[in-house]
Amino acid sequence: VNALDSGGGTALMYSVWGLSAELASLLLAGGADPAAADFLGRTVLMKAVSVAQLPLVDLLLAHRADVSAADSNGETAITLAEDAPAEVKKALSAANNPTGGKLATVAKRHGGANHAEDTRAPVSAETSRPMRTSLDLGYQTQVKQPEKHKKPTWS
Repeated sequence: VNALDSGGGTALMYSVWGLSAELASLLLAGGADPAAADFLGRTVLMKAVSVAQLPLVDLLLAHRADVSAADSNGETAITLAEDAPAEVKKALSAANNPTGGKLATVAKRHGGANHAEDTRAPVSAETSRPMRTSLDLGYQTQVKQPEKHKKPTWS
């Protein structure tokens, strides 16, 4: 059920392209891999995001599809969601853990990381696609300054 055909697709991918959440559900119940990727590294979730089908996105996320998996171009489901309906973006945002480092991974893959060794350029919401998409998904961008430690008082 997870074999790639000559075009690089799996049965689950074809169910997504055919917009059939019912068939996708049956395939997943039968052992189809929600993390399967084609020859270019595009996952089933990326394909569901590309066709903007919330029922398919929700189904794949319920089966633990990885929102941060990147294809050969460094695209992820999150970056592909830039033009997707708000409901699709919201589902991806809910599935992603913003404190788990995935946002930094996406930014780094796209040259938008704010690290001197990576780009020597600051992250800008206007010029960084991952940053803009992440902001659209509701990530917080404020940097919290560490609290100063108080000296212990002894009684």
